[in-house]
Amino acid sequence: MLYSLDSRCQEILQFLLYTNDYIRIQDIAREQNISRRSVYYDLCKINDWLEAHHVDVLIIERNKGIFIGEKQHNDIINLLKNFPQNSQYLFSPMERVKIIICTVLMKEHSVYIEDFMNLCQVSRNTIISDLKVVSTRLQESNLTFLYENKKGYFIKGDVIRKRSVFFLMFIDIADLYKKQIIKLHNWSKIQEIESKLKSIEKELHAEYVRGVLFSIAVFFSMNNRNEELVFSIRDKMEISHTNEFKLVSKYFSDIQEGELYYLSLHLLGSRLQTVPMNLMKENDQESYLLAKSLVSEFSRIACIEFKEVEEIEQTLFAHLKTSLYRYRYGIQLGNPMLDDIKSGYPELFEITKKACEYLEQLIGVPIPDGEVAYITLHFGGYMNAEKNNKGSLNILIICPNGISTGNMLRGEVRILLPHADKIDVVPLNQYEMYKHYDVIISTISIEHANNLVVVHPILTDNDRVKILRKCMKYEEQYNVKMKEVMDIAKKYIAEDQLDTFQNELIHCFTKQEKQHIPQKQHYGEGMLFYLGEDTLKICNEPIDWRSSLQILSQPLLFKGCIEHSYIKAMIQRHEELGPCMFINDYVVLGHAKVEEGAKQLGLTMGIFHEPVLFEKGKQAKIIMILSIENQISHLRILNDIMTVFSNLQNVEHIYNCSTKQEVLTVIKDILKDEV
Repeated sequence: MLYSLDSRCQEILQFLLYTNDYIRIQDIAREQNISRRSVYYDLCKINDWLEAHHVDVLIIERNKGIFIGEKQHNDIINLLKNFPQNSQYLFSPMERVKIIICTVLMKEHSVYIEDFMNLCQVSRNTIISDLKVVSTRLQESNLTFLYENKKGYFIKGDVIRKRSVFFLMFIDIADLYKKQIIKLHNWSKIQEIESKLKSIEKELHAEYVRGVLFSIAVFFSMNNRNEELVFSIRDKMEISHTNEFKLVSKYFSDIQEGELYYLSLHLLGSRLQTVPMNLMKENDQESYLLAKSLVSEFSRIACIEFKEVEEIEQTLFAHLKTSLYRYRYGIQLGNPMLDDIKSGYPELFEITKKACEYLEQLIGVPIPDGEVAYITLHFGGYMNAEKNNKGSLNILIICPNGISTGNMLRGEVRILLPHADKIDVVPLNQYEMYKHYDVIISTISIEHANNLVVVHPILTDNDRVKILRKCMKYEEQYNVKMKEVMDIAKKYIAEDQLDTFQNELIHCFTKQEKQHIPQKQHYGEGMLFYLGEDTLKICNEPIDWRSSLQILSQPLLFKGCIEHSYIKAMIQRHEELGPCMFINDYVVLGHAKVEEGAKQLGLTMGIFHEPVLFEKGKQAKIIMILSIENQISHLRILNDIMTVFSNLQNVEHIYNCSTKQEVLTVIKDILKDEV
């Protein structure tokens, strides 16, 4: 029997296909976060698969690694394109859990443990272990996983929650169904529905998040949707005026009214671009005010002020306009990048999550982490390095995961290549208009694309190396080196060997530069890095609030972190805006704008055993002064501050300390417990 590659082997093969250079085993291990032994084992499986299909196997060259030449590259691409996907496949534990949940929600007849065993091709004991995880995951969504004789397994709970869980789970495993690794008995009906959805997409001139239309088609192909959905009159009126609703009514005239509204909301909320203009009514103040409030809250928590504040408000308004419907009716888009965003941008994610708590209070509906991750990318796309126009390199970024993800990628690429003249982000359906760009960076492969670099939505170190290698020939300093060396090489090397020689030469140049590759945005050191004997103060005597800010600013002034104007700006800020610097009932975080006298990053903290009286009767037991040098380098400090002071018991513990060393020890213990 010929085996299909498991998901990790496929990822390794894709990584090798779009690197265009020698890749070492340790690079693959780092990329996949696995051991070198596991890499060798996976390469053996890949080579067995290639050999079985009469394609040249991968060769590991000593001191170089693996390089896939042009012919081998094309052969593998054709093999991947034409090879039937329904061969044996090894499901991961989490894939099995999601398959079981979706199978139960999609069922049109009773399902039993034997059905799960046949579906996932694992033992009874393995399925029994999986079912325990299934029950736990469903409990997190206030759903109950049950079993009854003759009825089999089923899920009990609110209809909106069940649908929410289905879309959240299914979008991560949709490819397994689409490639028919897992069979769907109503395949022709699914294709018919998906075809209608694509017709709607075409008529709307829209582009939807990858995998969403197929997921919707699978859901609406089910015959067990007998639970009625109820929409408010206000929501019905507004949704019914959209082009989405009109087209859904045209193509799906045979479904119930509630389902028409539900399907319309999916289409409204799943666009890659901004919300359609016919839904952005001038009198819709709710979404716009929420967007403004969210930007304001994020700015307050992050201690920054965006230059493009109106642009951010508009993009968030467009996002929230349909998101509010999705929140209320439990429509989940799913976010396959959630874990990557949380691990790649932990400080930014936590600050966004804190800002979204304020949004939750305003709308009275919880914001799931997947949605927080999308909003994180919205903010992150506006918090990157300044553009430095000194080069002629034009870069195009294509990201089917959404414009916000593309904007985040653009910021990362700007850090890598500050001299690039143009870095644009467009959806996949506009690629043909922009394919003349020097370098194309995409999160998916694009057939026949020249100068393509395929990367993860959240860049890895290996992605950064690939981008620099691809862009090298457009950098003037390397152009000179390459041209001079190649002119000499032509005299001594056969013409059919020149391409190989040039590839090795590029590898040599980039290897020298690899240690100097700019990393992703660095969110700085934590608060303990800045707090010490000289930046901590314990005061036992009464003092007014202006004096407290001035006294705590002195160490920063002495270190050159701020100028006198920064202190004046802080005091003026409080006088104009009131006690906005309170981060809870007893803690103040004082700061001003970068342009108001901040020179470099710094932090001081004071504990006042005679609480400092501010306006409106507010009293501060702990006051901190933060000087910031840009929009991102202080976020690690802020994350630590939120961790320490979000709990009032921590505030009291620190407040009751009698020595500076005791304060530092308590903070260290709190932060250590949160790791």
